[in-house]
Amino acid sequence: MRVLLVKNDFFDLSLENVEIVQNVDEADVVWFHGIFDPHIVQRVLGHRHAVFYGEAAAEVSKIIEQNDVVESFELVMSKDPWDKRGFQSYKYHPIFESLHGGFYTYLVLDKDTSEKVFCYRGKKARIVAVEKRYISVIRENALIWEYELDSKKILCIGGYLNFKSSHIQYNIHEAKQFVKNILEYMLSGSKKPALYWPSCSNETKLDRGLEFTKFRIKPLKDFETFELLVHEGFGEDYANLCGRRILANLKENGEFDEVWVHPFRIVKSISFKIDEKKISEQKIFHRIYPDRVIHETENFKLTSFVSLEKPIFMIQLDFKDGKTQELEVDFNIDSRIMWPFDEAFNCGKSFNICDETGEVVFQTSDGMLKAFIKMNVPTQTRWSNDENSLTFTMSTNVDDSVSICLGGFLEQEQVPYEVDFTAELIEYSSFLKNYLNTTLQLETNDELFDRMFQLAKIGTIKFLTSVPGIGEGLMAGYANSKPGWFSARPGYAWYFGRDSEWVSMALLDIGDWETVKKNLQLLMKYQRIDGKIFHELTSSGVVHFDASDSTPLFLLVFHRYVNHSGDVEFLREDWKNVVKAFEFCLSSDRNNDGLIENTIEGHGWIEGGKLYGSDAELYLNAIWLSALEGTIELAELMNDSEVKRKAEEALQRTKRAIGRFYDERTGLYILGIKHNGGRLNHFTVMTAVAVYLGAIGFEDAKRQVIPYASNDFSTDWGVRIISKSSGIFNPNGYHEGTVWPLFTGWVSLAEFKAGSTHSGFNHLLCNLLSARHFAKGYISEVYHGEVYKPSGICPHQAWSESMAIQPLVEGLLGFEANFLNRKILLSPQIPWNMNELRVKNLKVATASAELSFKRIRTDENHFQEVYQTEVPEGYRMDFSVWVPKQAENIDVLLNGQRVDFEVLEGVFNKKLRLKEENCSELNVIVSYTLPFELAAVQPDPSPFCPSSTFRLVSLTKDESDYRLLLEASSKDEALEELSKIFKVHRGFTFDVFEEAPRKNTFCVLVKRNER
Repeated sequence: MRVLLVKNDFFDLSLENVEIVQNVDEADVVWFHGIFDPHIVQRVLGHRHAVFYGEAAAEVSKIIEQNDVVESFELVMSKDPWDKRGFQSYKYHPIFESLHGGFYTYLVLDKDTSEKVFCYRGKKARIVAVEKRYISVIRENALIWEYELDSKKILCIGGYLNFKSSHIQYNIHEAKQFVKNILEYMLSGSKKPALYWPSCSNETKLDRGLEFTKFRIKPLKDFETFELLVHEGFGEDYANLCGRRILANLKENGEFDEVWVHPFRIVKSISFKIDEKKISEQKIFHRIYPDRVIHETENFKLTSFVSLEKPIFMIQLDFKDGKTQELEVDFNIDSRIMWPFDEAFNCGKSFNICDETGEVVFQTSDGMLKAFIKMNVPTQTRWSNDENSLTFTMSTNVDDSVSICLGGFLEQEQVPYEVDFTAELIEYSSFLKNYLNTTLQLETNDELFDRMFQLAKIGTIKFLTSVPGIGEGLMAGYANSKPGWFSARPGYAWYFGRDSEWVSMALLDIGDWETVKKNLQLLMKYQRIDGKIFHELTSSGVVHFDASDSTPLFLLVFHRYVNHSGDVEFLREDWKNVVKAFEFCLSSDRNNDGLIENTIEGHGWIEGGKLYGSDAELYLNAIWLSALEGTIELAELMNDSEVKRKAEEALQRTKRAIGRFYDERTGLYILGIKHNGGRLNHFTVMTAVAVYLGAIGFEDAKRQVIPYASNDFSTDWGVRIISKSSGIFNPNGYHEGTVWPLFTGWVSLAEFKAGSTHSGFNHLLCNLLSARHFAKGYISEVYHGEVYKPSGICPHQAWSESMAIQPLVEGLLGFEANFLNRKILLSPQIPWNMNELRVKNLKVATASAELSFKRIRTDENHFQEVYQTEVPEGYRMDFSVWVPKQAENIDVLLNGQRVDFEVLEGVFNKKLRLKEENCSELNVIVSYTLPFELAAVQPDPSPFCPSSTFRLVSLTKDESDYRLLLEASSKDEALEELSKIFKVHRGFTFDVFEEAPRKNTFCVLVKRNER
């Protein structure tokens, strides 16, 4: 390709496979970069393909349109933390190949700038791209526009492509790809049709030419139901029904809110009237199951459910008295595409109503969505509209039952020939039953515990969704959208990099690597050309790369995926993506100090507030450390000596650098290090991630987790991000004091890692049991830091659900899959609250193990713990057990033989490590005596109430005496609560006294009686 560059001094980009020529006649493409030379332009227009940038774009547009059609504004740095600027196309344009339809060219870090940006306001050009800002699209700012003169393309770019600017240096890889794409397009055109931003409004019109659906409805009939009851009663809390393609939000009281067929909201609300009385105003009894929701009165039963695979929502209304009832249903619809696009993105909508059946069909004017509402009985249907939405009112008389079906299909989808309500519900129910049976199964002596674990698995897998044209992966959270910034955002119902990666760890733990593989494929499909993994991918197809942790987490999860699944072929196929991600992470350690950075790459966890501002976070670099260890193993498997060498060198640098986060004054690890070398000396839950991932040694780890057990951090519903005594605590602050089940899960994992069994189990229960309240069966995104109530966006959050699974499997069971070394690791840490346990489907590749446990009292203070497990053929078992820290006279039998063991003293329990065994089964009997028994505190918070204060903090031994540190509001409360979980045996006495000078802190001193 031969290119003539007419440029000023701010075009400095080497062009591969491009020959730079010196005159117009030799050029295939002429590029005017800021410089407008009228003599050359005159020779180019209509004779050569040409690109005009900046002021040159404004000038050539004036010539073509004989008018000033371009406006300019000064580039001024925003006050927002991430001032990113770039371009967003309309669905598809070839100049954005490999750039996912849009990208940022600028990261504005310098307040002193003199650049101008030019926006097109004319009528003759086609708009290729508008302005893309941080998580927003500014449609009115047309930045790239295109003319065609005598079959020659004229492409105009208004700004954000100054190659001498400091703003562009961090996106230079994408900018180079962009220029390459432009030149190829100018010369060769497009293999598929290029699309342009339309000039249209969000108007609604009746179109009598729209075809109606041809499928028939088969009503719901009796069938064998899925009887895992989530909740029943009266209430008004949020509930939902979600399939791979659809999300229906509703309430316990019979209100029906938004229905989303990703990426469209097809319905804003549904309202039922029976004999002119709204059902939501009646006293509605609800029963919630994982596959359906039932609303019921003495007169009727309303059963709602969605298809597992199809974008269809079904409602069956059954009347009980046999009398004829007048039914009226209002459907308020707007066909709104998801954020960040506006209401007019699809150029409005059209609709039609069938005079014979009352069926309603509606579609976006661009044909992207076709939707319908129909019943299995004829209805009288009328309509009304306001500025942005339509309301269809469907009326009919019913004496027994009516089936209502609504949904929507994208261009790529096929409408079924039949919707069989019974078959659809059976398919959904069967999937859930099979999922529970084929993933890790757990049975204990606590039925509630077992049931809540099942609900956590179901609540997690419901986030696996599919969007035609985008792919299949894990979304982050479900809710109704809200006015303002959250308009057209159904909670967090789109794809998040880091969210899905944390969730993937739990899914691997229970053996669901098929879902994890799908999610990894989605992450790689939208991987940035420099290897970075996205932070957000909207269901409407817009990608953001605003987080620094998504990429090292991708490496960590990929390694775990291989170790769990044994899918080495998948690794071979996608090794290049893994290497690109690894190289990207390496490049983000810009000063080569061993710590990858946040300043340019984005937030690692903290997105704003008083904890924001780290250049390098402990959280981020703990993940990086673990990712490096995994990458070394994978590189060795792939015989990639260069990647292995680089990873080993980086690992040593990072191990040394982690110590920079240590605070010698407190003995704790801090949040982060600033760009200027200063320190963010806050101790937060982020340190728990470093403990969990092994970035902090065991003795130090014990010191880190003890503060989490106190009231300063803990509530009855979980752990705050920062302590109440920190000086910046805000109980409603998103990143300054709220309780996230995610944080609680991190802390639980860290506590189990450090042998703080009682606190680890307590915090695991906080997550598991919170599904009893608010959105029943689901775990919320965020809770208030002082009062037990939701404080976030989503009543149903993916990583909240997964953090009721991961601490259970990796912490309580101590399960770790290691396919690469053909090894299974088990180190059960069973709290005193649990006497029996049986686990199935501990999966590694094609192998599966089981574990059974029973604790038996053989005398007043003599106990036996019996463990049995079979070792799959071809695997070794690394088996350890945790026993109470106060256990004495310990004896271990392995397959009938007394064996030696190593002891590791944790905070509340101690680990007995046995040597690895190659035998086909392990029968382990651990015998010991106890001076006292101590169970974990089981949380039981009351909604909208403050937390209780009784907490177990730590247990230490001083010669023959034991010191149990706890917190309570008074000595009386301490004694009362202790009586429920604490029992001293003969030969020992105890006393409780206040631990001065700390208020509400008590010590239980257990002493051996003198003989």
